Amino acid sequence: MQEVRILLCADVVPSRSNELFFESGKIESIFDEKFYSIWEKADARIFNLESPLYDGISKIDKCGPHLTSSTMCLHGLNLLNPSLILLANNHIMDHGDAGLDSTLSTLSSKGIDYVGVGKTVFEMKKSHVIERNGIKVAFYNCAENEFSIATRKKSGANPFDFIESFDDVEKLKNENDFVVVCYHGGKEFYPYPSPNLQRIFRKFATKGADVVVAQHTHCIGCYEMYEGATLVYGQGNFLFDMNMANFDPCSLILQLYISGDGCHVEFIPVMLNQGKIIQLEDNADCLKKFLSRSEQIKSSTFLEIQYASFAKEQFPYYLRMLKGNTFFYKVLYKLFRRMVAGLTKKSNLLAIQNFIECEAHRELLLEGLKEEV
Repeated sequence: MQEVRILLCADVVPSRSNELFFESGKIESIFDEKFYSIWEKADARIFNLESPLYDGISKIDKCGPHLTSSTMCLHGLNLLNPSLILLANNHIMDHGDAGLDSTLSTLSSKGIDYVGVGKTVFEMKKSHVIERNGIKVAFYNCAENEFSIATRKKSGANPFDFIESFDDVEKLKNENDFVVVCYHGGKEFYPYPSPNLQRIFRKFATKGADVVVAQHTHCIGCYEMYEGATLVYGQGNFLFDMNMANFDPCSLILQLYISGDGCHVEFIPVMLNQGKIIQLEDNADCLKKFLSRSEQIKSSTFLEIQYASFAKEQFPYYLRMLKGNTFFYKVLYKLFRRMVAGLTKKSNLLAIQNFIECEAHRELLLEGLKEEV
């Protein structure tokens, strides 16, 4: 059985430094020669399109930024010659059905395949199979439950579900040779998985996934091998420049070598420099740190201790938002960040914990919030 080589890349948003390429440029202007050679020789090329392709404005109600890219960016997307575009993410519905419809029709006009969204439950859950050299590789794309998620009443992205998603992957493995899960989730700018995210990825592995990768985090994370599967907790960005102080221009490309002997993953470090992807050396600092973090998470206690510390640091922000984000709490948070939690009664903190932790309370709270907004 002949080997199949697949490139799996992270987030793409046509904006600012790379907008000219996407609207009218040439492929040489976006990749350096070394990386372009790898890109051109791959049997399949896959990435996550983080923004809808839409020329209008119809922003949905949500917290966080609204992303959009002109339909003229189809020029560059087509030049990249993608075999598949991942659309299950937290921004695909930033402009509602109009933005989604425009994205799907724009991609379809050039015959570009996509996965992870739909107008119906059946469409959004549908996987995509790439068959090369007699090898069938299924791609399953889902996203954590944010504002882009589809329901039985509205279109959108395929949501991760604690029951159905694992069943979906198990079914795919029974029907195909290999399964790759592209999971849009994880905490942004945190280079480790939460203990719960690790449990989710390991469960995907036990259900038959050969590769599970987290996108969305905007930073390079770490990886582990589990029951023969490669679990990657964060790729960073790809063609996406963010105007943020903690933005990291480096990312990892996953090069999948698939054959009758199994699936081997190679990590290729790249950097976005003035809108152009530059392939880094194998001893690049970002790759060294990635491998170092991957060693750290082998400890049975590391993730829990690390995540508890991270949660303690982030908690005042969440509590401020739960209290209504008033001017008083904004000032207090700015001046005395760690005092915010101390000003809340223990009984109130316990009630908040119960409302979020208990399945019945959480379900009712979420339904009430949706009705209210």
